[in-house]
Amino acid sequence: MMPESRAKPFALSALVMLAIACALLVNFTACSGGRTDDERAAMKQITKLGGRVNFRTNGLEVDFKNTNITDADLQLLKHLPKLKEIRVGGTRVTEPGLEDLRKTFPELSIRR
Repeated sequence: MMPESRAKPFALSALVMLAIACALLVNFTACSGGRTDDERAAMKQITKLGGRVNFRTNGLEVDFKNTNITDADLQLLKHLPKLKEIRVGGTRVTEPGLEDLRKTFPELSIRR
């Protein structure tokens, strides 16, 4: 049996470790979990096209800068409901393609 003087620090350490584990689990679930199959597939395809998906506190940012994407490739983004910003400088994306995307994401920030 553990002396009472050592039991209290041990209990406190266990509580601290439990709190850290819970915080990490909540953060992991918020950052990586809860995505639909369509979202995961779209993110994978974005990466294959040379783009990057960045997770921000207010939503997703997709960077296609200096890739060969076209207006047709923008259709992938419609599977990302939390999309807040895209970067399309140096791509083959046209203004009509961006206008079509704005129908789905009226508040979308577009950077050229």
